[in-house]
Amino acid sequence: GIALATLCAARGHSCLLVLPDDQAVEKQRILRSLGAVVYEVPTAAISNPKHYVNLGRRAAQIARDKFEIPAVFIDQFENDANFDIHYHQTGPELWKQMQGQVDAFVMSSGTG
Repeated sequence: GIALATLCAARGHSCLLVLPDDQAVEKQRILRSLGAVVYEVPTAAISNPKHYVNLGRRAAQIARDKFEIPAVFIDQFENDANFDIHYHQTGPELWKQMQGQVDAFVMSSGTG
């Protein structure tokens, strides 16, 4: 979300992000400071129509169909480009910085 909000701000696009209510307040502040509209919804199972991913998909569809806004649903969890960029860019970049010498790998991840 932060990378997307940054990109939208830099390119002059609107950005609406639907987040579950268990996301850090600090993350929401960062997103809003970047100009994103943050819509917080109760946490729900992905099978629930009110899950934040499903609501985001629906919001983009309504924007297109009802208001003729050229909205895009990024779908970062199912979008192969999300995996591909890390495989082809982030991984090799880290490998190069470490000069191929890695003793341990410890990470924390969002969706990337």
